[in-house]
Amino acid sequence: MMRHYVFISLIFLISCGEYLSNWDTKENVDNKIIIECMLTNEYKKQLVKISRTREKPGVPAPVVNEAIVILYENEKAYYFHENEPGLYYSDSLFAGVVGINYFLNINIDNISYSANAEMLPVTEFEPISYSKSVTDDSLYILNGISTTYSNNETSMFEVLLDWSFLPGYDTVNGKAKILYYHIPFIDIPMIFAPAKELIQVPVGTKIIHRKYSINEKHTAFIRSLLMETEWRGGYFDATQGNVLTNFSSGALGYFSASTVLSKELIIMPK
Repeated sequence: MMRHYVFISLIFLISCGEYLSNWDTKENVDNKIIIECMLTNEYKKQLVKISRTREKPGVPAPVVNEAIVILYENEKAYYFHENEPGLYYSDSLFAGVVGINYFLNINIDNISYSANAEMLPVTEFEPISYSKSVTDDSLYILNGISTTYSNNETSMFEVLLDWSFLPGYDTVNGKAKILYYHIPFIDIPMIFAPAKELIQVPVGTKIIHRKYSINEKHTAFIRSLLMETEWRGGYFDATQGNVLTNFSSGALGYFSASTVLSKELIIMPK
């Protein structure tokens, strides 16, 4: 047991060092296609976002225009059109169906990019709780906002916060969006990830708490994405690598199909 603690201590000492590194930021990063689509069971116009890799950090990603986008649900085809630059919406309203393996095909400059995703059911969940701030009695903090793991299933959670309509907050940015995940395995970078900013909100804040089902391949994508983003900057960073994708022909991004369960609540004084 003592050897275990000594080993951890040594890693802490080694990992805390600072090094000067010169990053080779190429002016051209292959101009790769990035496709983002999360099909849900919500009855709406579904969205596909298409862009290209940006040449420099901090600049908007170039959008892709005039793509041909078709989503297949067994024998049925849904066509998408570019309503806004780089944003392709389905021509009709529809909801994804649990158990169906969807196929997305996109043609850009005579190159076909495709991916498939099966929609899984989502299970019930308890809406997020909150407690009074220790630094300000008029504010509340949300409990359980973190990247954590579960023994049961992988899920994505979205928390939408809105206090912009409250007196005294109409002139500030009174909205926030938080994403976090339940992942059924433990990663060292996840445990020792850097701390996140604490969000404090006033009484009366409206909360929409949503849970998304995630299949096994989507879990692998999220894990690789977190390894390169949220879990970086801790003591046990993994070796950098490419984020996984399920698209063919070298495209980046991910096509997923998720069932969504949504709950609403309002922060009340305690």
